[in-house]
Amino acid sequence: MANAVLENKIELDDDIRKYLNEDFSNLEFQGKPIKIKDLLVHRSGIQTPFPVTQQIRDKYPADRFLYYKNRLDKSYTKELFLADLQKVKVDSLPGTGYKYGALAPELCAYILENVYKKNYSDLLNDEIFKNEGMKSTKLNLSNNEILANGYNAKGEKMEPLTISIWGASKFLKSTIDDLSKFIKFELDLNNRVAIESHRKVYSNIDMGYFWDILTDENANTNYIKDGGSNGTSNILKISPKYDLGIVIIANQNDRNTSADIEDALNKLEVSLKDN
Repeated sequence: MANAVLENKIELDDDIRKYLNEDFSNLEFQGKPIKIKDLLVHRSGIQTPFPVTQQIRDKYPADRFLYYKNRLDKSYTKELFLADLQKVKVDSLPGTGYKYGALAPELCAYILENVYKKNYSDLLNDEIFKNEGMKSTKLNLSNNEILANGYNAKGEKMEPLTISIWGASKFLKSTIDDLSKFIKFELDLNNRVAIESHRKVYSNIDMGYFWDILTDENANTNYIKDGGSNGTSNILKISPKYDLGIVIIANQNDRNTSADIEDALNKLEVSLKDN
């Protein structure tokens, strides 16, 4: 998306409907449209998840939610996504009402496909992976490639994530070697795309293009993305001041994993800076 903005193919203040092929007259709140920048900070004003999970939450116990969510994701096609988008209600003024989820990144992928006339997978390869030599980062694995198992709090092996839409929200696979190359990409001070992606799109919101932007005790700016699901947990931190990037991935996820990983990150960062 940062590349599209730099190439003047997209403006951050554009109404997203400019880049959608069907009628989406519902995608506004009191006459105010959802803008591209609202998607980048998860503030479309739409609180409904894509896909809607309330039925499986009501029907199945909490410890089986991920199992049935996986099946729901696998059957949730691009056509169903766009049909739901035509019916959804914008609940609050776009630019407000934070709602983390699949909607914003998946809709960005669809918009980029319409702008570049390429599928999302090819865009990733052509704009990032090939240029950076990231040969092991992809949406779909071949038969001879192995995905690390993830485990829950009980030590039970979890199913890998499934998806039948674009995959922009959670479906990329990678390796530590490739992620190290991606860190170099993000730290390159001559990389206009990375620099643009770090820029705040709202002056009063500490986010860039999906990056969380944090200022440390020494007034240094850092860029962070973390997450976890289906037996995995991870965090990536970019610290330009120190020309430093750290990624930590665990193949286990419970209520404490995220805090444990953040604690490990902080200790590792202190150690590396001291040296």
